[in-house]
Amino acid sequence: MSVRERLESLYEEKFRSLNREFKQIATDWQMRRIGERLEINDHRDLEYDFSVLDRLDGLHERVKAMKDELVSILPECEGFFDRLERAKEKLDGSDNRFFTGADVDSYHTVWFEMHDYVLRKLGKERAEDEV
Repeated sequence: MSVRERLESLYEEKFRSLNREFKQIATDWQMRRIGERLEINDHRDLEYDFSVLDRLDGLHERVKAMKDELVSILPECEGFFDRLERAKEKLDGSDNRFFTGADVDSYHTVWFEMHDYVLRKLGKERAEDEV
């Protein structure tokens, strides 16, 4: 199997579903449903926030499980995983900026960059992938 075929297989079998799940978790961190309305999450409801963080914990474990396979195909991706781990450590240390913050090397920022890199290696555009 060629490198491209291995990457396509990994992307379709694991990465794409992790991406969808991460996008939903990140959205739920930033917004929350109150009745029928979607509102900006003010992070005053700690129970809600902890439930979202728990979901990120589960996702992060699956992301780490994918590391060896992706790095065996694209060794340069190892740095993304190191950065995700650092962001997760900061987030676990209660610095919530490291979830979706744009002013730090947040989990969201690093995931976005890694996803974009993998898409480019596959010759795909982000808009194509959203379908």
